[in-house]
Amino acid sequence: MKIKPEILFTKNEDVTLYKKILVTGLDLTLLKHVTEFIINQFKNKKFFINISGVVDGGMSGDLFSDKKVLFILGGLPQKSMVLKNLDFSYQSVLISSSNTNKTRGLKQDF
Repeated sequence: MKIKPEILFTKNEDVTLYKKILVTGLDLTLLKHVTEFIINQFKNKKFFINISGVVDGGMSGDLFSDKKVLFILGGLPQKSMVLKNLDFSYQSVLISSSNTNKTRGLKQDF
């Protein structure tokens, strides 16, 4: 599903229901703001936020996270790495990147 940032900010929609989130665009300031907004939503829902940039399919959060993990990936990883290694029942992934030629292929999978 594609959603405009203005709608995301005003609808009070629970973004933690989405397991695969791809944030792309040309405006880097807006890109950063949207990414931080989404991360804060996950923090409020007691997700463990993994900012290492590496997807660990065996990770299941920590003592304070209710065993749910949000992986933050900057740039565009190989889509096979992201989609094959995750159990989307308790893990989510957020990829935040400016638009590139590689973005189109990843958008189709997301």
